[in-house]
Amino acid sequence: MIEIKPYRDDDTKGCHGCAGKSTEDTKMFELLIGGNNLKTQVLLCEDCLKKLGSGIMNILAKEVKDIQNYTIDFKDNPCDKAAVGLIEMFPNIKKSNPCSIEKRDNNYIVKYDVQGHDAYTLPAETGLFEDGWTINAEIQEDYYKWINDFEAVKSDGDKHYTVKGNFENEVICSSLEALEDFLTNHMPEEWDYWDI
Repeated sequence: MIEIKPYRDDDTKGCHGCAGKSTEDTKMFELLIGGNNLKTQVLLCEDCLKKLGSGIMNILAKEVKDIQNYTIDFKDNPCDKAAVGLIEMFPNIKKSNPCSIEKRDNNYIVKYDVQGHDAYTLPAETGLFEDGWTINAEIQEDYYKWINDFEAVKSDGDKHYTVKGNFENEVICSSLEALEDFLTNHMPEEWDYWDI
């Protein structure tokens, strides 16, 4: 998980979050990357602190170039500013109720915690959709039809999105923007396997 906490007041000007555009009320913050025992310090203005969720990946990449892997955990630290900021920036991902988001090399692993006989699956539709997404999957059928494991791709100009996995366990996406776009029209459905 990533914990954001005030580190110390600092009169150095220039915010790392907005590339120095704001010089007012800038404070030094320490980013602690759980599990890796690594930390870095960044200068942030109040506006960037509020928007930290979407910018935290870029800040980390800029300030600590060798950090490739980290996790933001929503369930263990629901008040964590990074977790709250990140999830608020992606309303569709928030609606899908993940338990954590992990940055691993060039991908994001979004984990879900589906228990017992609860189901959280995609509708039984594959192929090319009007929104540009192509979903490849094996449709499961036992009175009801659904999709567990899937792979979806979308190209839009110079953007190439990939989302694959299983919403009952983990979904791997090329970017959080890719998953947000995918979930706009392809939100998984909650139901009960025992209803079959």
